[in-house]
Parts: sequence; C-alpha cells; structure tokens
Amino acid sequence: MTKHAPVSVLALFCTLAAVNADTLLFTDAFELKVQNDGLLSTLGADVPGYFIDGGTAAGDSAHAYDFIRFENLFGSGPGQIPEGATILDASLTMWTAVRSNAQSGGPFGVAPLLAPFAATNVYSDYSGSGVGLEAGPSYFNQHTGRPAGGFSALTQGNASSADVTLVLQQWTANPTAAFGFAIQARTTDGWYLETTGSSTVEHRPSLTVNYTTVPTTTFHFQQDMNAYTGTTTALLDANGVTTNGAILGNAAFVDGPNAAGDSRDIQALLKFDNLFGTADGQIKPGETILRAYLVLTTGSSTESHSGGMFDVHQMLVDWDTTSTFSTFGGDGPTVEQNEIGLPLSTVHGMTQNSQALFDVTDAVRSWQSGAGNFGLNVQSNTTDGWNMFFSGAANPAARPELVVVTGVPEPGSAALVGIAACGLLGLRRRRA
Repeated sequence: MTKHAPVSVLALFCTLAAVNADTLLFTDAFELKVQNDGLLSTLGADVPGYFIDGGTAAGDSAHAYDFIRFENLFGSGPGQIPEGATILDASLTMWTAVRSNAQSGGPFGVAPLLAPFAATNVYSDYSGSGVGLEAGPSYFNQHTGRPAGGFSALTQGNASSADVTLVLQQWTANPTAAFGFAIQARTTDGWYLETTGSSTVEHRPSLTVNYTTVPTTTFHFQQDMNAYTGTTTALLDANGVTTNGAILGNAAFVDGPNAAGDSRDIQALLKFDNLFGTADGQIKPGETILRAYLVLTTGSSTESHSGGMFDVHQMLVDWDTTSTFSTFGGDGPTVEQNEIGLPLSTVHGMTQNSQALFDVTDAVRSWQSGAGNFGLNVQSNTTDGWNMFFSGAANPAARPELVVVTGVPEPGSAALVGIAACGLLGLRRRRA
C-alpha cells in the first residue's frame, strides 16, 4: 500500500491562516429511518442505532434509508455558517456500532433531500417508478439531488466520513434548501449505524464544515461548458489499448488487477489546459488558490457503483491519447518510476449517478507556480471497478470537471497577516 506523505503542523497552520478559514462542527441533528416494511418510521433519537439496507427481493430484509438534518446551519449567530461564505470542504461522519453483523462493505451514497421531512413521514410518501435499490426516496425517483459523497468498508466500532462538500456548496447558494441528507444503500449488505440516540455522545452523527469569508472566485473547467475546450482524457488499459476519452459517450470502467487475471489494471488520465492567464474564465496572476477539486461522475447502470478506494495522482511526465502502458515502462504510471506523485486524495463509496470529489489543490498550486501541467491520474486500489464518465460523455454536465476556488486577500486583512506569520515561522524554522 502506498503511504501518504505526512503533513506538518506548520503547513496545516499556514494553509488555514492564508485562507482565513473557519471550521464548524455540527451535532444537533434530527434523524429518521424510513423503510418499506409497512411500519412507522423510527426516530434516531429514540434508539441507539439501526440498520439501513438495500432490502431483498425475498422481503427478509427491509429497504431502509437514513435521513439526517443538521439544525441551524446558516445564519449570523455564533456557530453558524455566515451569509456569503464559501465552503472549502465538508464531511459527514457516522459510526458503525459494535454488534452482530453491524459491518458492511457498502457502498452507501449520500444525497441532498429535495423537500423537508418530519417524524410522520413514511416510506410510502416517496413514490416513483424506481424498483429495487432505486425505489423509495431515491435520486431516480427525484426525491433527492445527485448523490455526492458516500460510505464503504464500514467496520465495527469505527467512524467513517463522507465528503459532502458539493452538497454544502449547493446549500450555501440557497440555504432554504438545506433539507438534510439521505443515506442510500447500493447494497443488500446492511449497515448498523449509531444514531442521534447513541449513548456515546461522540458517536452520534456529526457534520464538519470548513469555510472562508474572504472574497472568492470559483472557476469551472469542463469540456464544452462555458466555452471551455481544454480537456484531454484517456482510458489507459493494461491490455495495451488506450481509448481517447473524447469518443467515450458512455461511462467506462476504471479497475484494478487481481491474481486470477480476470480483472485488469485500467486507469484514467485527465488533463485541463489553459487554466492560467488574463482571458475571461482563466485564473489571473496574483490570485491565491484556496481549493481545487476534480469532480468525476458515476454511470447510471446497475453495476456502475464501487466501494473504492480510488486515488488521484499528479502526473509528473507528459502523455497524450496515444500513450499506452508500455509508454510508462510497461506497468503504467507509477510513483517508483517518478511518473506520478504520491496520492493527492482518495475517494470511496461511489454509487450510481453520484459525483466523486478529489482534492487536487496541491497539484493546481504547483502548476500555478510553474510546474509542468501534465494532468492527473486516477488509479484503483480495488478490483471493484468504478464506471465513470470521460470528456466525450453525451451529457456535457457529466464530463470531468476541475473546480478551482481562488481569493485575493485585501491589504491588511487577517489572511495576509496569516501569510506573513507563516513566512516568519518558515524563516525561523530554516535558521534553526
């Protein structure tokens, strides 16, 4: 397993100071389990935990969702996200109970609810033509927005977090639509999670939000959207065949190899050109990159989902759509051969139609500083393949997207004070 490089306390302090970021932890939540067994829904506060599941055709396991709404997220009071704030990242944390069969491989997707819910809501309130895992309050039935973030590899007595940054960013733009999350099973391997009624307070659901109030600009680089045409993608297969992502109208699998040889190493290469400059839609000189994300969309077929894990790496050598595994020494891009950097971030818990967000801030900052922009590489740490869209997706909105949030701190602002303090700390450290 590849190890991640450690992050120094100094680097973490400087990152937070430079962007004048604030972090909030929300634990005041209203939680409800809705299931298709004809029973009334269960309030999370009334029980220490419960199973959510995809159900079975035989009916011996109910199809159950978990709804969670964190109260008073937005406002001008202490502990609230202020109006006009920019969400930098957000995570939903859940705990798996210690009891028989509580664990699950997942995946479980997290999606924003599109309407309020109350204790009186039941499964039958959420009608639609979806069947099986798509039944009930699903994205397919238009009761939730697109899933964004997920859970997988859930083990007893441990916490797991889903990246819900995209959902919080949607809510910040329209706080009145913050109706809560739906956790949706894409498996019949049920998960027993601890609820708002857990006797261990620290094991109750929590939402962590990191935001900034400095003026920001958000850039979206996505092929054929907003006049941007700088994306190049490729599907790199260990069988020696590379497919230009521009001709992939449907989603394609990225996967990892196994000893039996019935699962090949298949990777994704992605490049976003013309990011920096003075033209409209480009990141201007002097702008500080606060965050950068690679957003990939999962296919809609029943086998599209994957528990993960999948890593994204910065490419350190150039490539094009004719490059093959043999271009990279026969084994594809590797850290050992200095063709890619260490993993920038990892995603897991991808469900049908979901969006997965990789943090690629370090790569984009390095490109801004003059490093060669050779793009990004997505590799699998699993043989549970992930079906994702490339730059030729028939629906332009499903194509890979690079999102970059920048800021230009005002003179004398706390952000600049933070940058200056980091400079002094760095100088002192070098002299020590």
